[in-house]
Amino acid sequence: MRTEVHMSTVSRALNPRTRHLVAKDVTDKILQVAEELGYRLNLNASGLRSRHSMTIGVILPDVAQAVFPETILAIETVLAARGYSLLVAHAETDYPRHRLIVEQLASHLIDGLIMTTARRHDPVIEYCIENDLPMVTIHRHEPNFPSVVNDDRQSTRLAVEHLLSLGHRRIAHVAGPPSADTGRLRRAGFVEALERAGLEPAAIEHSLRYTREEGSRCASAVFEKAPDLTAIVTASDALAIGCLDYMARHGIDCPGDVSITGHNNAPLVDAIDPPLTTVAIDLPGLGARAAELMLRRIDNPGAPPEQIVLEPRLIVRMSTISLHGKRGKGFGHAP
Repeated sequence: MRTEVHMSTVSRALNPRTRHLVAKDVTDKILQVAEELGYRLNLNASGLRSRHSMTIGVILPDVAQAVFPETILAIETVLAARGYSLLVAHAETDYPRHRLIVEQLASHLIDGLIMTTARRHDPVIEYCIENDLPMVTIHRHEPNFPSVVNDDRQSTRLAVEHLLSLGHRRIAHVAGPPSADTGRLRRAGFVEALERAGLEPAAIEHSLRYTREEGSRCASAVFEKAPDLTAIVTASDALAIGCLDYMARHGIDCPGDVSITGHNNAPLVDAIDPPLTTVAIDLPGLGARAAELMLRRIDNPGAPPEQIVLEPRLIVRMSTISLHGKRGKGFGHAP
């Protein structure tokens, strides 16, 4: 035996529910050998899924993001009506750990999994297929599973069309991570809207994460690439606030010099200075529809996966103004 330990120890190490009973160095060796041999724990074969727990797992990419509470509350409300509880895990952006986190959730005999992460390639997908674990994705289309997404192409098209109607022509984009469906699709919608108007992006900078810090870094990059820009479309409200931070430090007024749009309509973006023009997505709708899809998946596991796309809407506030109304400090001159 390659692991040089008793089969009962191997069994405990491979089972997420009993793994804590085995010394870490032994567990690591067993898991390494299992990976080399291509072994995967099968929940059905192991008997772990022989009963319903009335619990659904939910994986969040970042519990600090203000957009998730409304979605989680909606999920909980729909599932509670059927007697289900939630088990929520925080995965951050450490994607290699996602599979381990799902194994840990599965050890609690979850009846299904709702993924709110937007990463396009995730080992969790393979895991759920292998173990016949019902899954629903939010913010990411997956052909093998039901999903609920915002129309992210339309989101940035709405923002660009709004700025075009105000006379802006030199428009930059602070994009989301290209590894995320949301980042890829919002960037595509931005480019498409400009192409329809016969224009090219003033600049595009991809963020590594949807954070305020990344927004500030990306703002520095787009101003360096296009000092004559008059507007910025961002892929999230956090990125937009980061852009505002950078502009405040460098004496660039919003909207007097540069207009900015956000995305998500996160709580309190109407209370910042200036109140943020943003694209609102139906956060409670995402959660409620995902929970409904999960219940239908559990009730009828053989049904074709449903794909639901929700429509965004633009909320105009004070961070965007007409190009002709700009005060101008050297940043507001279109060619």
